[in-house]
Amino acid sequence: MSKKKKLLMLLGCALCLGLASCKNDNQTSQEATTKVYKKLNSEIDRVSPISNGKIIVEIDNKYGIQDLDGKIIENIEYDKIIRVLENCYYLEKAGMGVIKNIVNNKVVEVNEVGKISEEYLKIMYNNKVGVVDKDLNWVIPMEYDYLEFNKEYITVVKDGKIDLYDINMKKIDLKGAEKVLLGIGNYLYNVKDNKLGIMTPNGDVLVEPKYNNFLRLNEKDVVIGYKGNEKYLINLSKKIEELVDYDSFGEEGAGLILTLKDNKLGYINDIGEEIIPNKYEGAFKADSESEYLQVKEDGKWKLIHKDGKLYKELPYNDIGENKDEYTLVLLNDKFGYMDKNGDEKITPQYLSATSFEQGYAIVGIESGFGIINKKNEIVIPMIYDDIYIQSGYVYVTMDNKKGLLDLSGNEILPVAYDDLGAIDGNVLFYKKANESGYMEIGK
Repeated sequence: MSKKKKLLMLLGCALCLGLASCKNDNQTSQEATTKVYKKLNSEIDRVSPISNGKIIVEIDNKYGIQDLDGKIIENIEYDKIIRVLENCYYLEKAGMGVIKNIVNNKVVEVNEVGKISEEYLKIMYNNKVGVVDKDLNWVIPMEYDYLEFNKEYITVVKDGKIDLYDINMKKIDLKGAEKVLLGIGNYLYNVKDNKLGIMTPNGDVLVEPKYNNFLRLNEKDVVIGYKGNEKYLINLSKKIEELVDYDSFGEEGAGLILTLKDNKLGYINDIGEEIIPNKYEGAFKADSESEYLQVKEDGKWKLIHKDGKLYKELPYNDIGENKDEYTLVLLNDKFGYMDKNGDEKITPQYLSATSFEQGYAIVGIESGFGIINKKNEIVIPMIYDDIYIQSGYVYVTMDNKKGLLDLSGNEILPVAYDDLGAIDGNVLFYKKANESGYMEIGK
């Protein structure tokens, strides 16, 4: 392609790269008007989305915080600023970092910070770790050697002793367990004599400690347990612990698990029974929204039923995952689309393409990038150097200038801006020549 910026879409399977795509958020076609909402200091290069009337501003690679009226909250002197919680910001200067609440002006020194939830932060400093709330009050003192968290629990370690908290910082009695680690879903891994088992937070042991390691196959209840050279499929909901003989495993999807043995792919169900033998060189994770599996055998892609029977051979060189009811396909270096039944919907004709999301896909030809709908109608002409969809609007770039369109192709802002930010509500940042500010997008 003649354009400098290219959307290179690499199709893949379980043994290859995944299919790339663009993110389309809440896409709706809408006509809009614009007006300047607030002008800012013309020296400002970039700003963050608005948060509680505050913005992070950048001038000459230095950062500060101000409100929309230009009142300085933090001087533009920092090397990095990141909003980590409501009213809480990470500020870094000369290699030193702090978390500051800009409402109560509390400050906590940090070497590392992690977001546990919208209410709590993990704080690490001088090789110790603890937890603060959004007002920067300590809820778990910074005296622990290690802290790990997931969506359900937090474990902290001090002098080899482990304590467990729920996500609301309530301490949980470990019921005599020697040691626990965060496990799959709502479960914990209990440790005894350097072996792993699985237990509930109430202390009920579901799997005795005998495994060297666990591999999660979903986020709820299915793992592979490794014991010496043996592998066991463990389904906690169905109380299954089944010896299985495969080299590796993929994620569970629609009750099926992709397996690899002797460099060939197949499927087992979620209780360890072989459903489709390992004979394919390519395959995708099972999709609950499709009655077929996408597999590759002897260099050819096929759709098969979930019991292994052939449904349809496909003529394409490569295919992607089914997304938004369409699958991206490649034939003779041209991209097109089929539906989940393998019926061709858009003849391969594009040099680059993304998967469909909410009815739209970005495609490219020699002249540039544009957008099509599922009828292969050109919604945005293929003339742009770069293009993406966000919050129901289309951001386009041509000759290093940016513009904004709606999803019907109507121009909202001409391709004349040096920078356009993300739309927050109905307001976005703009920079054009010697003017910076916020533009209000009205419907």
